[in-house]
Amino acid sequence: MSATETYSGQDVLASYLRERRGARSALLVKSERDGDGLRTYWKGVIEERRKVKRKSDDEEKENFYPSSKRSRSIISLVCLVKGNTIANAFPIDIDRNQLVGHLKQVIREEIDIPENVKAKDLRLWKVEIPDDHDDQLRNLPLQDKDELLATKKISRYFPFTLPEEHINIIIKLPLLSMEEALSYPPPYIKYSPYGTTSKSTTRVGGTPPKKVMLWEDFFESVNKYSFDELDQEQKFKEPIFIDDFIVTEEEVVRQAINVNICLILNRLIPVFKFSMRKVHSTGKPDFCCHYLDKLLTLVIEAKRVHILESIEDGQTLPDFYKTNAKIRAVVQQLYNYMSENQLQFGVLSTYDRHWFVKRDYQDVYISESLPLDSKSPPVLKSYAYIALQEKESPYSLHPNRVRVQTEGAQQSRYDLRPRRLHNNSSSSSNT
Repeated sequence: MSATETYSGQDVLASYLRERRGARSALLVKSERDGDGLRTYWKGVIEERRKVKRKSDDEEKENFYPSSKRSRSIISLVCLVKGNTIANAFPIDIDRNQLVGHLKQVIREEIDIPENVKAKDLRLWKVEIPDDHDDQLRNLPLQDKDELLATKKISRYFPFTLPEEHINIIIKLPLLSMEEALSYPPPYIKYSPYGTTSKSTTRVGGTPPKKVMLWEDFFESVNKYSFDELDQEQKFKEPIFIDDFIVTEEEVVRQAINVNICLILNRLIPVFKFSMRKVHSTGKPDFCCHYLDKLLTLVIEAKRVHILESIEDGQTLPDFYKTNAKIRAVVQQLYNYMSENQLQFGVLSTYDRHWFVKRDYQDVYISESLPLDSKSPPVLKSYAYIALQEKESPYSLHPNRVRVQTEGAQQSRYDLRPRRLHNNSSSSSNT
């Protein structure tokens, strides 16, 4: 068919098309006459349609997955308590649109501090320290850093993407009272799979105590006592512990006790010195405590956890003493040290658990087991308390000596011979 030829119905179709074109806007008519304008018009329509579609898809996704909307505002902040090493850093994931006060509450739940230290007591500083720059943290000045205010949004301080492998926040804890500092729990230690698991212990002789009983009110007495009454003015920094001990033998247990218990107590209560000094006895206790470097007040015996691991939950050491020969040897060893130095108090420790011992002449009272992370009472406070009691009343007559009956009075516990105040001599050592 040529361009000039017609076909049946052509006039009707042409009339219909003219009516459709007439119904369109002037802009569309102009675009149809101009090829570039038509392409521009439809390109804009298509792009607008895509925007509407993307928005609709995002809204639908957020309706089905609300977390996707929140995830865009979640920020990960790497935090570190001032004085700690980078190995102790920890991350906090939080919405950057929340207040710094909310961040303090989250941090308070992550760090191990006494219950009476509240979130509001924490002070936070913004820093940017690479995680391989431990040297920067040792004497880090905070005067030129931004302190985060509780009333401001987190986004005010961290509006952009953070650098990776950096410390973002330094946490400064408030200065502590003695009671608060003694409430900090030492960290647990790990046992190497290649270490000794032997349950053998030192063979000892000597006359055993007549009775071994439960010291029922020791924990209650510790809880009732407040060290703030002893010193209300002095304030302390947070105790710094070492948490990477790995036990292969008993010597590592002694190291952990020395670093995380004895040295901490020496800093908090300097009138007492917990140390490995020799004492006047057959054998050598692992630790002792002296008041003002002269008066021996306390002996401590350390054992690996394997030696005492057979004690069942809910079973007391006095009960186990009746049926287990190894436990009788352990108690006898501590009893001998206490008796020869005429001491009233001692401690048996595996580091993870602690038993506090009182000797009343020929009878022994042993507390329930106190785990390392106990809060009622705390371990450090229990040691400080028993040292203080020993200082007030350290003397208990040697079990081989006869109590003297004074006229019209109860039996006296006191002997005419004065106690040794300072003696570094030692007989042959049992370990």
